[in-house]
Amino acid sequence: MALLRASIRKIVFRPATRTTMLVVGGIFVLMFIGIGATARSMADADEIEGVAALVSFPEAYTTLVSVLAAIAAFAAASWAGALAGSEWQWNTLRSAVARGESRSRYVLVTLVAAGLLLLVGWAILFAVGVAMSMLGGTIAGIDTGNPLDPVAVGRLPLVIATGWWSGLLAATFGFSAAFIARSPVVGIVIVVAFYFGEQFATILLPPDVVQYAPITLSTKLPMAVMGSGLSADMLLPLGFITAYIVIAAAAGALYARRAEIA
Repeated sequence: MALLRASIRKIVFRPATRTTMLVVGGIFVLMFIGIGATARSMADADEIEGVAALVSFPEAYTTLVSVLAAIAAFAAASWAGALAGSEWQWNTLRSAVARGESRSRYVLVTLVAAGLLLLVGWAILFAVGVAMSMLGGTIAGIDTGNPLDPVAVGRLPLVIATGWWSGLLAATFGFSAAFIARSPVVGIVIVVAFYFGEQFATILLPPDVVQYAPITLSTKLPMAVMGSGLSADMLLPLGFITAYIVIAAAAGALYARRAEIA
């Protein structure tokens, strides 16, 4: 527990943590304010109705989950990659090993700490997104509906949990790839490669195969939960995502055991 607490404190104060939160939060602010400002100048009823679907609750939750799930994959990978790269650049791994800490345990605990902070970040950004969506609707002069709709609100804890778990997939990929390559840039590169690789794979492979690709799952799972709530349909994707996380984390831990630390 002491190592976990120390890892959380270490990650909280890393510049990458603050920067990632500010960038993603800034995207929400600019996006929804832009939507509201643009809607004010619209005269076409169909266009206004389309904007209303983006900022009127409970429908706006679906839009928000879609946007956050897409952004989270890249933001989490970039953030986790920066954390992993700093282990080599700042020699924190070498210091831990010099103290007698297990290499694999150190890497896995660092990943757990990053995962816990990712959950907090996902929840905060979701709340920011809800607030900005309502602000965008207000700027546009559109009725923002009822954000406390019982059905939608009842699904939100599960949406946040599955969204976090999906984001953790990208974060684990980014962390392990950057840790193995000893470069923070590789974290985001690997997720971008998976993203475009999966897009290309849709041309060559059947949809039944591509739907279980990592990044495809990470964006679709929280959307499915937002649409239908807790159901048996989410179990298989959830299982695949969990398996991917375990494999990626094991790869990073195994490399740490064998890596040469100067």
